[in-house]
Amino acid sequence: MDIFINYKQGAEPDHDFARHLEKALAVSGHRVFRDESQMRAGDVWADKLLRQLDSCGVVISLISDAAMQSKWVLNEIDRAIEKKKHVIPIMLEPISQDLMFTAYRPRLGDRHYISYSGDVQGVMAEVMRSLDKARRLKYEDLIEGAIRQSGLPNPTEILCALLWLLRDMHVLPAAIKRQDAQTSSLPDQNGTLAQSLAYFADGSAAMNKHNAGVHRKAGDAQHAKQMEFVARRYACLAEILLSALKLWGPEVEAFRDSMIRQRQKRKEGKS
Repeated sequence: MDIFINYKQGAEPDHDFARHLEKALAVSGHRVFRDESQMRAGDVWADKLLRQLDSCGVVISLISDAAMQSKWVLNEIDRAIEKKKHVIPIMLEPISQDLMFTAYRPRLGDRHYISYSGDVQGVMAEVMRSLDKARRLKYEDLIEGAIRQSGLPNPTEILCALLWLLRDMHVLPAAIKRQDAQTSSLPDQNGTLAQSLAYFADGSAAMNKHNAGVHRKAGDAQHAKQMEFVARRYACLAEILLSALKLWGPEVEAFRDSMIRQRQKRKEGKS
Protein backbone atom coordinates (compact mmCIF):
# COMPACT_ATOMS: atom_id res chain seq x y z
CA MET A 1 0.00 0.00 0.00
CA ASP A 2 1.23 3.54 -0.79
CA ILE A 3 1.48 5.65 2.37
CA PHE A 4 2.14 9.38 2.75
CA ILE A 5 3.56 10.61 6.07
CA ASN A 6 2.22 14.05 6.99
CA TYR A 7 4.34 15.70 9.72
CA LYS A 8 6.23 18.83 10.73
CA GLN A 9 9.79 18.47 9.49
CA GLY A 10 12.46 19.62 11.97
CA ALA A 11 10.18 19.55 15.02
CA GLU A 12 10.54 16.95 17.76
CA PRO A 13 9.28 14.37 18.50
CA ASP A 14 7.67 14.66 15.04
CA HIS A 15 10.82 14.31 12.95
CA ASP A 16 12.32 11.37 14.86
CA PHE A 17 8.99 9.51 15.02
CA ALA A 18 8.45 10.03 11.28
CA ARG A 19 11.83 8.43 10.51
CA HIS A 20 11.08 5.38 12.68
CA LEU A 21 7.59 5.10 11.20
CA GLU A 22 8.92 5.22 7.63
CA LYS A 23 11.43 2.45 8.37
CA ALA A 24 8.87 0.20 10.08
CA LEU A 25 6.34 0.59 7.27
CA ALA A 26 8.96 -0.08 4.58
CA VAL A 27 10.10 -3.25 6.36
CA SER A 28 6.45 -4.39 6.36
CA GLY A 29 6.37 -4.08 2.57
CA HIS A 30 4.59 -0.74 2.19
CA ARG A 31 5.68 2.00 -0.21
CA VAL A 32 6.23 5.10 1.90
CA PHE A 33 6.67 8.76 1.00
CA ARG A 34 8.36 11.00 3.56
CA ASP A 35 9.48 14.30 2.09
CA GLU A 36 12.99 14.42 3.55
CA SER A 37 14.00 10.97 2.28
CA GLN A 38 12.26 11.19 -1.11
CA MET A 39 13.05 14.70 -2.35
CA ARG A 40 15.90 15.08 -4.85
CA ALA A 41 17.88 18.09 -6.06
CA GLY A 42 15.77 20.08 -8.50
CA ASP A 43 12.41 18.74 -7.30
CA VAL A 44 9.68 21.34 -6.93
CA TRP A 45 8.45 20.79 -3.39
CA ALA A 46 4.78 21.68 -3.82
CA ASP A 47 4.37 19.75 -7.08
CA LYS A 48 6.02 16.56 -5.86
CA LEU A 49 4.25 16.61 -2.49
CA LEU A 50 0.84 16.96 -4.13
CA ARG A 51 1.56 14.25 -6.72
CA GLN A 52 2.65 11.82 -4.03
CA LEU A 53 -0.29 12.68 -1.78
CA ASP A 54 -2.79 12.31 -4.63
CA SER A 55 -1.42 8.89 -5.62
CA CYS A 56 -1.25 7.39 -2.11
CA GLY A 57 -3.95 5.27 -0.50
CA VAL A 58 -3.35 6.27 3.12
CA VAL A 59 -2.11 9.40 4.87
CA ILE A 60 -0.62 9.05 8.36
CA SER A 61 -0.74 12.43 10.07
CA LEU A 62 1.53 13.07 13.08
CA ILE A 63 -0.24 15.54 15.37
CA SER A 64 1.57 18.00 17.65
CA ASP A 65 1.47 21.71 18.47
CA ALA A 66 4.19 22.33 15.89
CA ALA A 67 2.30 20.35 13.23
CA MET A 68 -0.98 22.16 13.87
CA GLN A 69 0.79 25.50 13.45
CA SER A 70 2.37 24.48 10.12
CA LYS A 71 0.70 25.78 6.97
CA TRP A 72 2.21 22.88 4.96
CA VAL A 73 0.94 20.21 7.35
CA LEU A 74 -2.58 21.66 7.42
CA ASN A 75 -2.66 22.07 3.63
CA GLU A 76 -1.68 18.41 3.20
CA ILE A 77 -4.43 17.31 5.60
CA ASP A 78 -6.97 19.46 3.74
CA ARG A 79 -5.85 17.93 0.44
CA ALA A 80 -6.09 14.40 1.83
CA ILE A 81 -9.64 15.01 3.05
CA GLU A 82 -10.61 16.62 -0.26
CA LYS A 83 -9.28 13.57 -2.15
CA LYS A 84 -11.08 11.24 0.27
CA LYS A 85 -7.89 9.55 1.48
CA HIS A 86 -7.89 7.24 4.48
CA VAL A 87 -6.30 9.48 7.14
CA ILE A 88 -4.82 7.95 10.30
CA PRO A 89 -3.98 10.60 12.95
CA ILE A 90 -1.32 9.81 15.54
CA MET A 91 -1.42 12.17 18.53
CA LEU A 92 2.25 12.55 19.47
CA GLU A 93 1.51 14.92 22.36
CA PRO A 94 -1.46 16.77 23.88
CA ILE A 95 -2.03 19.91 21.86
CA SER A 96 -3.19 23.29 23.16
CA GLN A 97 -6.92 23.97 23.48
CA ASP A 98 -6.65 26.79 20.96
CA LEU A 99 -5.11 24.54 18.29
CA MET A 100 -7.48 21.71 19.16
CA PHE A 101 -10.51 23.88 18.32
CA THR A 102 -9.05 25.96 15.46
CA ALA A 103 -6.85 23.47 13.57
CA TYR A 104 -7.41 19.85 14.62
CA ARG A 105 -11.14 19.39 15.23
CA PRO A 106 -12.37 21.15 12.06
CA ARG A 107 -10.27 18.70 10.02
CA LEU A 108 -9.84 15.45 11.95
CA GLY A 109 -12.22 15.74 14.89
CA ASP A 110 -14.50 12.99 13.56
CA ARG A 111 -11.68 10.43 13.27
CA HIS A 112 -10.38 8.08 15.92
CA TYR A 113 -6.71 8.83 16.59
CA ILE A 114 -3.84 6.71 17.86
CA SER A 115 -2.35 8.11 21.07
CA TYR A 116 1.45 7.95 21.49
CA SER A 117 2.81 7.85 25.03
CA GLY A 118 6.28 6.44 24.45
CA ASP A 119 5.27 2.89 23.44
CA VAL A 120 6.51 2.83 19.85
CA GLN A 121 5.74 -0.88 19.34
CA GLY A 122 2.18 -0.46 20.60
CA VAL A 123 1.58 2.44 18.21
CA MET A 124 3.06 0.48 15.29
CA ALA A 125 0.78 -2.49 16.02
CA GLU A 126 -2.27 -0.22 15.97
CA VAL A 127 -1.06 1.45 12.76
CA MET A 128 -0.76 -1.98 11.10
CA ARG A 129 -4.32 -2.88 12.16
CA SER A 130 -5.58 0.42 10.72
CA LEU A 131 -3.70 -0.20 7.46
CA ASP A 132 -5.21 -3.67 7.14
CA LYS A 133 -8.67 -2.17 7.58
CA ALA A 134 -7.90 0.50 4.97
CA ARG A 135 -6.69 -2.18 2.53
CA ARG A 136 -9.89 -4.18 2.97
CA LEU A 137 -12.07 -1.10 2.52
CA LYS A 138 -10.18 -0.19 -0.65
CA TYR A 139 -10.75 -3.56 -2.32
CA GLU A 140 -14.32 -3.81 -1.07
CA ASP A 141 -14.97 -0.46 -2.79
CA LEU A 142 -13.34 -1.78 -5.98
CA ILE A 143 -15.50 -4.91 -5.88
CA GLU A 144 -18.67 -2.88 -5.36
CA GLY A 145 -17.71 -0.54 -8.21
CA ALA A 146 -17.03 -3.42 -10.58
CA ILE A 147 -20.34 -5.05 -9.64
CA ARG A 148 -22.18 -1.80 -10.44
CA GLN A 149 -20.41 -1.51 -13.80
CA SER A 150 -21.17 -5.13 -14.69
CA GLY A 151 -24.89 -4.36 -14.82
CA LEU A 152 -25.75 -7.57 -12.96
CA PRO A 153 -28.78 -6.82 -10.75
CA ASN A 154 -28.54 -9.43 -7.97
CA PRO A 155 -26.11 -11.80 -6.20
CA THR A 156 -27.50 -14.87 -7.96
CA GLU A 157 -26.75 -13.45 -11.41
CA ILE A 158 -23.31 -12.32 -10.25
CA LEU A 159 -22.54 -15.84 -8.96
CA CYS A 160 -23.78 -17.43 -12.20
CA ALA A 161 -21.71 -15.01 -14.27
CA LEU A 162 -18.60 -15.68 -12.19
CA LEU A 163 -19.06 -19.44 -12.54
CA TRP A 164 -19.45 -18.96 -16.30
CA LEU A 165 -16.29 -16.87 -16.27
CA LEU A 166 -14.36 -19.53 -14.36
CA ARG A 167 -15.60 -22.21 -16.75
CA ASP A 168 -14.35 -20.17 -19.68
CA MET A 169 -10.97 -19.76 -17.96
CA HIS A 170 -10.48 -23.52 -18.52
CA VAL A 171 -11.72 -23.42 -22.11
CA LEU A 172 -10.01 -20.25 -23.30
CA PRO A 173 -6.33 -21.35 -23.42
CA ALA A 174 -7.10 -24.16 -25.89
CA ALA A 175 -9.23 -21.84 -27.99
CA ILE A 176 -6.46 -19.25 -28.09
CA LYS A 177 -3.93 -21.85 -29.22
CA ARG A 178 -6.30 -23.05 -31.97
CA GLN A 179 -6.90 -19.53 -33.27
CA ASP A 180 -3.23 -18.62 -32.85
CA ALA A 181 -4.17 -15.30 -31.22
CA GLN A 182 -1.38 -12.85 -30.50
CA THR A 183 -1.31 -13.15 -26.72
CA SER A 184 1.27 -13.83 -24.05
CA SER A 185 2.36 -17.40 -23.37
CA LEU A 186 0.23 -19.61 -21.17
CA PRO A 187 0.79 -19.02 -17.46
CA ASP A 188 2.85 -21.49 -15.46
CA GLN A 189 0.62 -24.03 -13.71
CA ASN A 190 2.45 -23.13 -10.51
CA GLY A 191 1.77 -19.42 -10.97
CA THR A 192 -0.54 -17.46 -8.71
CA LEU A 193 -4.28 -17.27 -9.20
CA ALA A 194 -3.92 -13.54 -9.88
CA GLN A 195 -1.48 -14.26 -12.73
CA SER A 196 -3.86 -16.80 -14.24
CA LEU A 197 -6.78 -14.42 -13.95
CA ALA A 198 -4.81 -11.53 -15.47
CA TYR A 199 -3.84 -13.82 -18.35
CA PHE A 200 -7.46 -14.81 -18.85
CA ALA A 201 -8.65 -11.19 -18.79
CA ASP A 202 -6.08 -10.18 -21.43
CA GLY A 203 -6.82 -13.20 -23.63
CA SER A 204 -10.58 -12.82 -23.30
CA ALA A 205 -10.41 -9.14 -24.26
CA ALA A 206 -8.27 -9.96 -27.29
CA MET A 207 -10.63 -12.73 -28.47
CA ASN A 208 -13.80 -10.72 -27.99
CA LYS A 209 -12.25 -7.74 -29.77
CA HIS A 210 -11.22 -10.01 -32.64
CA ASN A 211 -14.68 -11.59 -32.87
CA ALA A 212 -16.39 -8.20 -32.77
CA GLY A 213 -14.21 -7.06 -35.64
CA VAL A 214 -15.08 -10.17 -37.68
CA HIS A 215 -18.82 -9.57 -37.17
CA ARG A 216 -18.46 -5.89 -38.01
CA LYS A 217 -16.64 -6.64 -41.27
CA ALA A 218 -19.37 -9.12 -42.15
CA GLY A 219 -21.97 -6.37 -41.63
CA ASP A 220 -23.40 -8.00 -38.52
CA ALA A 221 -23.50 -4.95 -36.23
CA GLN A 222 -25.80 -6.64 -33.71
CA HIS A 223 -23.39 -9.49 -32.98
CA ALA A 224 -20.45 -7.07 -32.95
CA LYS A 225 -22.15 -5.02 -30.23
CA GLN A 226 -22.95 -8.21 -28.33
CA MET A 227 -19.27 -9.26 -28.35
CA GLU A 228 -18.23 -5.80 -27.15
CA PHE A 229 -20.80 -6.05 -24.34
CA VAL A 230 -19.44 -9.46 -23.33
CA ALA A 231 -15.89 -8.07 -23.32
CA ARG A 232 -16.92 -5.20 -21.02
CA ARG A 233 -18.79 -7.54 -18.67
CA TYR A 234 -15.89 -9.99 -18.53
CA ALA A 235 -13.57 -7.10 -17.70
CA CYS A 236 -15.84 -6.15 -14.78
CA LEU A 237 -16.04 -9.76 -13.57
CA ALA A 238 -12.27 -10.12 -13.81
CA GLU A 239 -11.91 -6.93 -11.76
CA ILE A 240 -14.25 -8.37 -9.11
CA LEU A 241 -12.16 -11.53 -8.86
CA LEU A 242 -8.82 -9.70 -8.91
CA SER A 243 -9.98 -7.36 -6.16
CA ALA A 244 -11.28 -10.29 -4.15
CA LEU A 245 -7.94 -12.07 -4.58
CA LYS A 246 -6.10 -9.01 -3.32
CA LEU A 247 -8.49 -8.75 -0.40
CA TRP A 248 -8.43 -12.44 0.54
CA GLY A 249 -5.27 -13.45 -1.33
CA PRO A 250 -3.39 -15.22 1.49
CA GLU A 251 -6.46 -17.28 2.43
CA VAL A 252 -7.18 -18.20 -1.21
CA GLU A 253 -3.56 -19.17 -1.93
CA ALA A 254 -3.40 -21.25 1.27
CA PHE A 255 -6.58 -23.10 0.22
CA ARG A 256 -5.16 -23.65 -3.28
CA ASP A 257 -1.87 -25.02 -1.88
CA SER A 258 -3.83 -27.32 0.42
CA MET A 259 -5.85 -28.67 -2.52
CA ILE A 260 -2.66 -29.26 -4.54
CA ARG A 261 -1.09 -31.17 -1.65
CA GLN A 262 -4.19 -33.33 -1.24
CA ARG A 263 -4.19 -34.10 -4.97
CA GLN A 264 -0.52 -35.10 -4.84
CA LYS A 265 -1.17 -37.37 -1.85
CA ARG A 266 -4.01 -39.10 -3.72
CA LYS A 267 -1.74 -39.66 -6.73
CA GLU A 268 1.00 -41.05 -4.51
CA GLY A 269 -1.51 -43.35 -2.81
CA LYS A 270 -2.62 -44.79 -6.15
CA SER A 271 0.92 -45.43 -7.36
